[in-house]
Amino acid sequence: MSESDGEQAARSVALEQAYVHEVYEQCAEKTAQSRHWPKIYKFLEELEPGALVCDI
Repeated sequence: MSESDGEQAARSVALEQAYVHEVYEQCAEKTAQSRHWPKIYKFLEELEPGALVCDI
């Protein structure tokens, strides 16, 4: 059984929240003075839903 487009988009959003936003928030607590979160947030907000990003 394959996922519908809506299910796949919802899964992508959930994965992004868990593995991008939450990780950055955890890191931000330790590096608040050098954090670039506003620029990263703006960049991520401008992406199409389901877009892939590689964080190195």
